Amino acid sequence: MIKSYPNLSPAERRAIKTLKEDTSLVIRPADKGGAIVLLDYAYYKQEILGQLADTQMYRSLPCDPTSKFKRELDAILSVALNAGWIDKDTFPYMHNDYPRTPIIYTLPKIHKSLSAPPGRPIISAVGSLYQPVSTFIDYYLQPLVKSMPSYTQDSTHLILRLRELGEIPFDSILVTMDVKSLYTIIPHDMGIRASREALLTDTSLRVLVEFLTQLLKLTRTRNFFRFENSFYLQIAGTAMGSALAPSYGNLFMLQFETEHIVPLLGDSILVYFRYIDDLFLIWTKGVDSLLSFHQHLNNLDSPVKLTLNYHSDNIQWLAKVFGPLELFHILSHYSHKHESILLEFHVKDQYKVVYT
Repeated sequence: MIKSYPNLSPAERRAIKTLKEDTSLVIRPADKGGAIVLLDYAYYKQEILGQLADTQMYRSLPCDPTSKFKRELDAILSVALNAGWIDKDTFPYMHNDYPRTPIIYTLPKIHKSLSAPPGRPIISAVGSLYQPVSTFIDYYLQPLVKSMPSYTQDSTHLILRLRELGEIPFDSILVTMDVKSLYTIIPHDMGIRASREALLTDTSLRVLVEFLTQLLKLTRTRNFFRFENSFYLQIAGTAMGSALAPSYGNLFMLQFETEHIVPLLGDSILVYFRYIDDLFLIWTKGVDSLLSFHQHLNNLDSPVKLTLNYHSDNIQWLAKVFGPLELFHILSHYSHKHESILLEFHVKDQYKVVYT
């Protein structure tokens, strides 16, 4: 039996308890950088209500729709069970008798403002009606994402792929682009269609495609949540916090890049990689043509709008570098009573941050 030791002094524990019990404050992790942020609850509430007032994104509901939506889902699952699309073990996993209503919260973007940080909306869906359904759909979407030619797992994966290139033309330009607010700009019809078309490429899923599409439509168009005592429906985009959000966003972008970026591979683009909404490419036709290409992409009749960064020698991608006020690494002091393997992991992890 491993003996445990407290890492906090009695005074520190009392201070944390006092903060937790102070209803005028809200404690949240920062959106980026690893800081812990204390916010005035009145400001936090005002900022969330400001976002929820966007009628292009959200609609207020008169009451909790859980019971109504549960009846819809139960009927679909019963049909699927009888048709053999799911088995008797999967049915109870997807069938939630006592679902929890999802709640919205935000992560403060202190890298944009320290005094009045905007919030990144997150829907906490743990234990909710559609959480197991989203996980079920994602089980089938993830392999499709990993098979994308542009798929990049992380910065280490990128480096390994770049090493395979060999010599790069001396006049090449390193380029990164970022999709502005990807999760919130995906129209339901376009996102569902992109996922369905990807599913159809896997012949082993032909029997399940229409069922998965039906579930996907249900989870996208019935994405509801609560803030305080009010209920809302998200009418565009996909919620951060959903199990399938990364796969859904990836497949939406797959359709965009297949139509507008991939055709230039071997001509103006030497290589092209993507990590969800972060694009990396090596451009070979000069700055002027790059700027024209970027403008062309942003002028398309598409919700996808891209930022642009480029340099001939070096560029940052995935591993973000923050200024002094924005970098807060959460580390455990070596004197803390942790297992040695955890302490060794911290050293290894920080080494990767610096040298990867």
